[in-house]
Amino acid sequence: MTDQFPSLHTERLTLGEVRLTDIPAIVALAGSELISRTTLNLPHPYGENDAIKWINLARQGFVNQNHFIFGIRLRSTDEFMGSIGLVVSRPNNKAEIGYWIGTPFWGKGFMTEATAAIIRFGFEELAFNRIFASYISDNVASGRIMEKCGMIKEGEFADNIRKNGEYKSTVHYRLTRAEFDAMMESQYP
Repeated sequence: MTDQFPSLHTERLTLGEVRLTDIPAIVALAGSELISRTTLNLPHPYGENDAIKWINLARQGFVNQNHFIFGIRLRSTDEFMGSIGLVVSRPNNKAEIGYWIGTPFWGKGFMTEATAAIIRFGFEELAFNRIFASYISDNVASGRIMEKCGMIKEGEFADNIRKNGEYKSTVHYRLTRAEFDAMMESQYP
């Protein structure tokens, strides 16, 4: 890795470093109660101090190479839409994907596009052996994203987390290096 934060490009998106100038958009989008309800870690209400702490976490994670947090932007306008990242476990050569996208961008395939790019980055650039993700069982759209990206369902953990005073089940998906290589080979023989 270089000292420069990576920039990934897809057909419609740019994934890159989160900027201080993104704070108003982050607060507006992450501040939606729907976003908090469908994610594991975003609080509600979500304010400017939350965004500042998150940007600092992103920057420190990159310096330490243990957390890669990308802002998701529309390529055509550079508009901030959400975030996707990898939490790294170097001793186990694996990473966990986490993501969210603002409600105005739901249902348009943007998160599937971003997730496919981050999976490819994790295997091809960071050389992980395993990438995994989980979602709150109420958020079935997140599961569809994982499936569209070739991830394999591993199971459901009943009452696994406590969110807003309620116990929620989580659903877990994975992709190993061998599974990723086989998927790429079948797509691009």
